[in-house]
Amino acid sequence: MLELVSCIVSYIYPAIVGQIIVERLVKPLLGQNTDEPNIEKGARRLERRLRVLEGYVGDNPYMLGQSISLADLYLIPMWAYFLQTPEGSGGVTIPQNMDRWWAKVSQRPSVVATEVALA
Repeated sequence: MLELVSCIVSYIYPAIVGQIIVERLVKPLLGQNTDEPNIEKGARRLERRLRVLEGYVGDNPYMLGQSISLADLYLIPMWAYFLQTPEGSGGVTIPQNMDRWWAKVSQRPSVVATEVALA
């Protein structure tokens, strides 16, 4: 689990949050211009790195098997915001295992209760 969280922190977070969510969702809320080249670079980086997450999920319902872990809980809010961006709604190819993972975790009562739309 620590290995996967480290992977998310080091490789997924910078692209998904720093280059996509901040640019697409946060900056417009603050009245700032977005940096399209930065978004494009983040989308390319994220697309490559999602293959690593796909491997962790495999055929399991959660990142590391049959039970939810801290890795899932760490990624869920990032993923929820990411899906509100153009990149998350078709601009980035999302691996099948990640789609299946999201279909499972997004139905959890805690995820439903804390859903926030920024787009």
